[in-house]
Amino acid sequence: LFTEAAPEMSVSPFRGGWLAVYSPRGLSPEIALRWAPRPEGPWSDVVTAYRAPEASRGLLIYGARAHPELDGPGLVLTYNCNAPTPERLRDEASAYAPRFVRLSL
Repeated sequence: LFTEAAPEMSVSPFRGGWLAVYSPRGLSPEIALRWAPRPEGPWSDVVTAYRAPEASRGLLIYGARAHPELDGPGLVLTYNCNAPTPERLRDEASAYAPRFVRLSL
């Protein structure tokens, strides 16, 4: 339905339409959003909503999703981080963990 989609993403009801949240091409430090009036589209142009700071440390970023079911202001997004090598993961186990972000929209 649109380019740069990821194998892992969320599509959720949002503000009278639908919101897609994903990591472009599946592996990216950017979290992308698109909105559509219906699940089948037409989908908006991509908006980069967030850039994961862990990418500057060389971590892999993937699996971005929205969690509109979580109460509070804004929109909660999650993404995953992982080390690029088994050796680094052994030395930095905290690299392999989900991250949570609350955005004001």
